[in-house]
Order: sequence, then structure tokens, then C-alpha cells
Amino acid sequence: MSEDGKQIGGAAVREPSTLESTVNLSPGQFAMSVVFEPTLPNQKLAGCTREEHAVGIRIYPPADTVSTIVTQGGLNWEESLTWCSSRVVKAMVPPVAEAE
Repeated sequence: MSEDGKQIGGAAVREPSTLESTVNLSPGQFAMSVVFEPTLPNQKLAGCTREEHAVGIRIYPPADTVSTIVTQGGLNWEESLTWCSSRVVKAMVPPVAEAE
């Protein structure tokens, strides 16, 4: 999302090769997922003509209608916050899994 809270590019799609399952969490436990974002070179190959730097990623936890903003992440976080704003390329997200 942009600094003013607007969506950049298209919404992510579910990664189809991973089967989903129910994850039951007790208080204090947490679940996780990853976001497979397209690299900038792949975005350009797919026809992206305008990149924009995001300040975070808006997510909707499973079965929830209220979003959460993620502003910190794992490997190459700053690099992964460059998104195609023309909605040509979409990130993929596998189902949530219980964190180990």
C-alpha cells in the first residue's frame, strides 16, 4: 500500500499448488504465511510499465473482514516493497500454516 493507504497494483491470488487445512490456535500461538511477490525484472517482463514503492502490505487474516498492515518482514523486505502499479502482475499467497 502507498503512504496514503491506497492499494498499489492488483490483489494477491492464492497459490494453487498447496492444499489448505484448518489451523486451530490456542491463546499465545500464532500462524504464518509467506507472500511470493514477483521480482522487479519479472514484473517488467509481464508488461509492468510503472513501479511504485510501498510502505507496507495490507492483509486480511482468514475469515476476517478487518485488515492488518504488515510493515516489516523477512528477507529482502525493502526490495520486495516495489510493486507494479498497473495491476498486470500479482503476488501469490499460500494458505496459512501453524508457525513452528
